Amino acid sequence: MFLLLSILVVCVVFWFSVLVAEIVLKSNLENSLHPGIRVGFGYFVSVVYFSAAWQIMTIEYAWWVGCALLFMYGYGKTGFSGIKKIVFSIKTVFSTYLNTFFIFIAGTILFFAPLLVSKTFGPFAEGSGDITIYADVPQFLTKNKMTAFGQIQPSLNKSGELISRILKFSNEDKFDKYSNITQPFIEKNRSKLNPPDALYSTNRIVADVFFLSPYYAPFAQFYFLAGKTNYHVFFGIQSFLYVCILIGVWSFISNFNKKLALITLLITASSHGLISVFYNFYSLQYVSMAITALTLATIVSVPFFSWAGFRLYGLTWSYIIICYSHFAAIISPLILISGFLSSKAEITVKNKIKTKISREFSFYLAILIFSFLFFLYSASCFFQAIDIIKLALKFKEQASVYLGDSIAIFSLKWFSFLFGFLSQQHYQPFAIEIPLAQVTIKIGVVAGIVSLVAGFFLIAKTSTLSTDYFLGKKKIFLSIYGTIFLIAGIHYSFLNSSLYIQAKNFQNLLIFVYIGMSLPLAIASQVENGGKRFSAIKSILTGSLIIFFITLLIPRIIYTLKIANSSDRASILETSYFKEIQRVQNNYPTPFFLFEPRKSADLYLGNQPLFGEKVLPTRHLVLQKVNVAPYRPQRKREKSDTQVVLAPDLIKSNDLPYLWQLKAMKKPEGFIWNATKLTQQKKPKILLFADNYEQNFGERKLKDPLMVGIFSYLRNGAAMLYLPAESSGELEVALEPREQNDYKSLVREIKKRIQNNEFGEEVEMETTEKFVVLKYHLVSNTSPTLITIARYSSEFWLNAQFNGEDL
Repeated sequence: MFLLLSILVVCVVFWFSVLVAEIVLKSNLENSLHPGIRVGFGYFVSVVYFSAAWQIMTIEYAWWVGCALLFMYGYGKTGFSGIKKIVFSIKTVFSTYLNTFFIFIAGTILFFAPLLVSKTFGPFAEGSGDITIYADVPQFLTKNKMTAFGQIQPSLNKSGELISRILKFSNEDKFDKYSNITQPFIEKNRSKLNPPDALYSTNRIVADVFFLSPYYAPFAQFYFLAGKTNYHVFFGIQSFLYVCILIGVWSFISNFNKKLALITLLITASSHGLISVFYNFYSLQYVSMAITALTLATIVSVPFFSWAGFRLYGLTWSYIIICYSHFAAIISPLILISGFLSSKAEITVKNKIKTKISREFSFYLAILIFSFLFFLYSASCFFQAIDIIKLALKFKEQASVYLGDSIAIFSLKWFSFLFGFLSQQHYQPFAIEIPLAQVTIKIGVVAGIVSLVAGFFLIAKTSTLSTDYFLGKKKIFLSIYGTIFLIAGIHYSFLNSSLYIQAKNFQNLLIFVYIGMSLPLAIASQVENGGKRFSAIKSILTGSLIIFFITLLIPRIIYTLKIANSSDRASILETSYFKEIQRVQNNYPTPFFLFEPRKSADLYLGNQPLFGEKVLPTRHLVLQKVNVAPYRPQRKREKSDTQVVLAPDLIKSNDLPYLWQLKAMKKPEGFIWNATKLTQQKKPKILLFADNYEQNFGERKLKDPLMVGIFSYLRNGAAMLYLPAESSGELEVALEPREQNDYKSLVREIKKRIQNNEFGEEVEMETTEKFVVLKYHLVSNTSPTLITIARYSSEFWLNAQFNGEDL
């Protein structure tokens, strides 16, 4: 169902974008573009509108106003000439876009290849990412009928106050700037800004004005397609934008040679380095890349200095400069190239028949309202854009342990990034490296370098020719080729401060690399008599591109299979996860879930079904609790006190009757999620909580060298014991540091925790050369109990035995 719903989303987004394009983008220049390019720009026109309108009204109101604007604009521009003509127009539009629609569906199926291979259908990720920002926040706000600032539909007075705040041009903290607007939301949700509330991270993002509406709008505007979750909406729009990249690359090269355009399309579609941007939810990055591909396909025919240029380049460039400001350094030079087109600007023929005043009024009113909203959207995000640029510069200037050590320029890994074979998450320590992939990459890198060198020689030779074909186009071709390499060369030279910066930068430029490899051959294919050497270089370039494609395809297949098999950090959240949560919610009031993710990605994929409940992940987490002081007018914002906690800190004694363990069990048909109520357990049970842990990792020697026990591995973790009613016995917990050098630190910390009564009063501590042993005498109780029995802030091994048997 998830896949079918995602495809349905693509269908709706596609035809809605067709509608916008057919009403708004109607100049001769815009009509000359490939239908797929028009669809892409139509979508981004709507994104800019919803980004603006959602600030001052709910998304439902934004739809009503938007439909009215489209009607007013369309009526004012063309009028309506009867039902027959409208039906004829619909049929014409449908036939024009039908082939393109099937291309989008085919690209969507390619996007969801890991699900089809695994025959497991649900949200998936290659690692992790910001799905909380781009999916969870829009779902929360739209489902609760709020604006992007967390307001219930504001009155005219409140809207006026917000508009005045937006137009207040001061570079102050967003929280302070919009404090009067967001304060009702904060007061209402103050108790839900911390775990275990499942909405705590979403509430914090909204309360802190972490991002503004343009970041959420691409996924919020189709809220009516969402159900209990909007994951299919999020993934459907991801796949739509992925196809926009593919069709943009194809359309650009097809200006010269359609057969070679197909090869370039296949190369782009075979790049796992490219699609991993989507599979890791780097939303702003792939939105910017999609805009770049659409722009590339447009600059050869639409001049910058035209109304069409203003609509196409102006709206999309404004979105990038606001949301992903540093990307403007990549796309701006491309847009400027179109300014050198010989003035192909639209030739408008004045209609001598007098237009009805009502139509003129409708047309100009629609433009005026949209312009006002666009101005608000630009004003609200102006200083945010400056802050993003500052942050980007800071990242580029400073190395950070969190960003990773940069790799050597011209190393094999460097080239694998450059050509889009793989990215940082496909190498150790993030992934198990595949020998076949590494050998293939070496061959592919050689083929890629040969392609670039051969292409350079073809361009150099072509630039000296003066055939009829090039008389009007030579400058624009050479300008594009030269600009691509200039942009890439500058970025490759200066952005090498960390592994993270390098990997992201290479992904940003992948479209340029594939265009740069293919464009020389596309141009040279128009030259009939270039000489023997010219023909020989063309053959070399053709052969190297074919080899490059094959070698690029192999890692793409390998890592698609790895996602399908949930290898490394990859994960597919099966439908059983959602069904099991629904089963508990339907039959038990106020459940409190202890959620054990298999992979770190599960943490980010599984939030929405739990909205409204209490939930604590048991591993792969860094939980932070913040103290949010009540807001007082005229008080500058104070930084919240932040405390890193573990799940045991947040579980209270009265929570025990409501606790459910939610974890995946390995079955022949795959991983199946199961929820069990803790108080239904008949035997004592150990519960682990940590930044990361592996329960029952393996056997190790106990304090008695002749005996072995089953040990679990924990990093910054704690263990709790569930003891059923009427149970009693002796519990012995052995702790061993992973590194023996940390033994003294372990002893000191455990002693301190015992002094603070973290393990209860009945605990006894014993030390040996390697172990710290905690002993408990547990007495029978009339009700079940849950107690913390061990905790250490670094890496350690843990064994727990109850009445002499491993738990």
